[in-house]
Amino acid sequence: MKTNLLSYKIFIALSIALFVLYGNVFSKSSYYEQLRTALYSGHLSDKQIDSINLKTDSVLLSRTEKNDLSNLLFKMDTLCANRKYLIGQADAKFNIARNYSMNYNTTGAINYYLEAYTIDEKLKDTMRLAKAAMQIGVVNYQIKNFILSKSYYWVASNYFKQMKNQPKLSVCYYLLGIVNTDLSLLDSAKIFFNKGIKLETQLNQKIYLVQSYTEFAKMFIKQNQPDSALAMINKSLAINSDLKDTAPFLALKSSIEAEAYLQQRKFDMAMNAAAECRKYSREESSPRMMFDAYLISYKAAAAVGNYEDAYYFQSKYLEMKDSIFSSENAEKLTQIENNYKMKQKEVELDALRETKRLSTNLNYSFSIGILLLLLVTALLYNRSVIRQRANNLISIEKERSESLLLNMLPSEVAEELKRTGHTEAKQYENVSVLFTDFVGFTLI
Repeated sequence: MKTNLLSYKIFIALSIALFVLYGNVFSKSSYYEQLRTALYSGHLSDKQIDSINLKTDSVLLSRTEKNDLSNLLFKMDTLCANRKYLIGQADAKFNIARNYSMNYNTTGAINYYLEAYTIDEKLKDTMRLAKAAMQIGVVNYQIKNFILSKSYYWVASNYFKQMKNQPKLSVCYYLLGIVNTDLSLLDSAKIFFNKGIKLETQLNQKIYLVQSYTEFAKMFIKQNQPDSALAMINKSLAINSDLKDTAPFLALKSSIEAEAYLQQRKFDMAMNAAAECRKYSREESSPRMMFDAYLISYKAAAAVGNYEDAYYFQSKYLEMKDSIFSSENAEKLTQIENNYKMKQKEVELDALRETKRLSTNLNYSFSIGILLLLLVTALLYNRSVIRQRANNLISIEKERSESLLLNMLPSEVAEELKRTGHTEAKQYENVSVLFTDFVGFTLI
């Protein structure tokens, strides 16, 4: 009874230890170490893989991990592929793509999002397909591939509509409005912005409403409709007052107002709005906003004949233009460098996989060779044993036949028969013939 109780206590202790090891593997400080420990700790269940992938996605989004997770993400992908666990593999590829995207490797991001999308198609998981399609659209938008971006946003919106997921659908409409604006398809942009705003109003999504009205205003500026742009900005401002005025929003609001006043030829108001934009852009450290503010200030000052201010703002505008151009070039160089590093890691991982595959094949080949050698050796040995037994039987039969011949014939005649197969007749000048009878022989 005591033994059973002790065994039960040991079982409980081991269960708790395993739970701590696997179930709470993410309670430490460094996520890199947590993920590495989990992947190298032994066999993980599908449920544990799902938990790790979900946590990894959250960590990547929060950007709280400073270490490069690339190698560990690839290991998770390989682990799920070897196990043929499609859900885990799709999530792993999605996380690899997100990691690429955050490191400005857009090519790697798109490729792995597409691989995740392909697996999601096999799984026929609508939510996963919608999520992957939206991310592919986002990355394509970042590299200004607006046509493809629009296509994938449209695909994602159809999936969300099919699932009746209104919050996600409203985001898709917002993104479709932006990309159509960049494509100068302004009528289409207006349709999608209106659809998004309708859903956001029903769902009381104030933050998204502010963004939608602001982007809608930018579309009206592009359409040269300043009154409509200002109306949208006022709606956005009314909603944002319920939330919290932030420097980024106020800088963007002032920039749009300045553009609208400039189109209305209200130059003084445009100058004031541009000054506000410069103020909030400085607080936000936003060179792009500051650049726009200097450009508007230059145009407004030149329009009213204030050439001294116009010259000043033009010089600032050109200075910012060179700075932004240099910054964008530096960003492109960083992206190229990151793409190269990521590509090198992929090549190294492919080389490791190929080495492992060749090593496995070599082990299989060696094992098969040993088995074949043992089989051939066994066959040869068996054949030798059979031959030896046959030879022994032949020897025994040969000895018996020789013995019989010697009993019946003289040894010389027997030897001659064995040697030539026949005997030569011999002539003897004198012979004796004996006739005898054994007593009682006939009775035998």
